[in-house]
Amino acid sequence: INTWGAINYDFNSPSIPEKFALYQAFPNPFNATTTIQYDIEEAGIITLTVIDILGRKVKLLVNSFQSEGTYWISWNGFNNQDRSVSAGIYFIHLESENHSDTKKVVLLR
Repeated sequence: INTWGAINYDFNSPSIPEKFALYQAFPNPFNATTTIQYDIEEAGIITLTVIDILGRKVKLLVNSFQSEGTYWISWNGFNNQDRSVSAGIYFIHLESENHSDTKKVVLLR
């Protein structure tokens, strides 16, 4: 997994995930990079966004059609303008046509 936000797909997964799921980022808290894992049980447009505590979009990590499966992506603490964001609490928000979920992450500097 690279820190620039490349999406990694589990091609060795024996089956399609049974449900839509966003897992807790690891490590959390983090000071350089955190990895986000999620499952998609139904193909469709997926968005994965980092949001600050005031509800502002900080970083768009995913905005694309994705097939069923398990995915991982890393966030390196940079915003959409490739600037380092300040330490604090952020939210990872995963959304599909029929589902959404949010998890909290803490960035330490």
